[in-house]
Amino acid sequence: MVWPAIWAATAAAASIYGAYTSSQAASEAAKARAAAARRNAKYLQEQAQFAERVAIARSIGYERQATRFKSRQEGMFAKAGVDLSGSVLNVLGETSGAIERQLYQIDWASKNEMKFANAKAQNSLLTANDAMAALPYQQSAAWAQGIGGVAQAMQPIS
Repeated sequence: MVWPAIWAATAAAASIYGAYTSSQAASEAAKARAAAARRNAKYLQEQAQFAERVAIARSIGYERQATRFKSRQEGMFAKAGVDLSGSVLNVLGETSGAIERQLYQIDWASKNEMKFANAKAQNSLLTANDAMAALPYQQSAAWAQGIGGVAQAMQPIS
């Protein structure tokens, strides 16, 4: 009987074609995941650069504002005829210290924000690499499934 052999060959061919299409689909999916992860990494790196520019602008703005405040404070003391020594000098020193602490906090917060964005970008690149590294295993699994289908198709019909 020729028909069982034809059916077995057809089933084997369908299994191999299924393995091929599964392998191609796995390849395209992995490439798409990797491309998306790379785009995400680029976006996160841009966010880190933006955070750096914002931090610099914030720091410069605060420094200008603090300098104006400190100058007004010194001017008010001078206008009142107060000698800039003793407790008045302590007040000016505390003002300078507070300004420095605030500038340090702005710097610290912006550096942490940049580190976080860069770490997320690096993680996204690792995700892209993982997607491509897993591709041969996904393709092998698809082909193994197809070969299993061929073996099953070649079983004698009882």
